[in-house]
Amino acid sequence: AADSLRGTFRETNLSELAAFTSYALALPSSFLALVDTYD
Repeated sequence: AADSLRGTFRETNLSELAAFTSYALALPSSFLALVDTYD
């Protein structure tokens, strides 16, 4: 089951990156990113 979920998480993370990037480009003076990582 873990192998089948990896693709889903990878796709979700790419779409989240795209959303953050789009927001930062649209509102550069008010954008503040908080990045939380896990291992």
